[in-house]
Amino acid sequence: MKSVIKYFGTSLFFQLLSFFVSAQNFNFSETEIENRIKTDIYFLASDSIKGREAGTINEKKAIQYISKKYKEIGLIPLFSDSSYIQKFTFDNYFTDEVKNKGFVVDFKNRTKKESANVIGFINNNASQSVVIGAHFDHMGIHYNKENGQAEIFYGADDNASGTAGILEIARYLKQYGGRNNNYVICAFSAEEKGLFGSKYFVTTKLFDTLNINYMIDLDMIGRLGDFGNKLFVNGVASGKWRKILKQNKPIDFKNKLVPDGMNASDDYPFYKKGVPVLFFITGLHKDYHTPQDTPDKINYKGQMQIIKYIESLINKLDEHKKVSYKTPSIYQTLRSYMIYAKMML
Repeated sequence: MKSVIKYFGTSLFFQLLSFFVSAQNFNFSETEIENRIKTDIYFLASDSIKGREAGTINEKKAIQYISKKYKEIGLIPLFSDSSYIQKFTFDNYFTDEVKNKGFVVDFKNRTKKESANVIGFINNNASQSVVIGAHFDHMGIHYNKENGQAEIFYGADDNASGTAGILEIARYLKQYGGRNNNYVICAFSAEEKGLFGSKYFVTTKLFDTLNINYMIDLDMIGRLGDFGNKLFVNGVASGKWRKILKQNKPIDFKNKLVPDGMNASDDYPFYKKGVPVLFFITGLHKDYHTPQDTPDKINYKGQMQIIKYIESLINKLDEHKKVSYKTPSIYQTLRSYMIYAKMML
């Protein structure tokens, strides 16, 4: 943590004191965990936030909500204005679907838009850090050609579920987590536009300063049971942790170990920078990227079980300290695509 304070300025230390005062203690009974997950998902996938599209006022509403939750948990802001906000710009190739009545990608007439990641820190005075990440943005409002109506793409599973997941894991790690790693809680934006938030994060000095051990990505973890009560754990071949994963299996469901991370979510920019990654997903269901991805379809008990499993895995990895990076073989990558092809058929 000394290097982080040195990078952002020593005055930051004094600005952090108010965040510790406001931190809450949480009850970790299964019922309370489920209730918190449900509260977070129902807010993030509500009519009032209208699909959380990156670069819109609705994204800002989600940022405010996540920042408020970070402060309640007692996460440290890493920016000099006592903020959790890491601003960036991205190239928007997508037209306004409501106005243009169609989903159009236009590479000639791109526009620059401003977005932001929301980042909090748990300081254990360790020499290395673990990133726990999920994207909070989704697809916003789209025009339905068949009925002529503008429709909200709620994104309850994709990825309010993952965002609720990192919030709950942050609560647990703040109170009961291991001490051999610091923890960086990252809610990324503009993932749906092309992984822009996570791509930006890995190019900053903050990325180098944190000395990242490994990265965990939660993306669509809310529909346990849609694919045989199975959690897909991707990116296993990117680090030397297969033995730990096999020895620490979940109790309430099965986990399917997939060698490659599939290049489709915010773990990928970390993997490209030589960071071991694990990407958790319960599967690509029929409501994926449709207005039918709503909070009432989330398996809240199942998500609670997944979160508890990931927390136990993080604690087990904390005992082993450093995770060594590996590059998946071509065979492992092809095998991973075959697994996903079966899921989507």
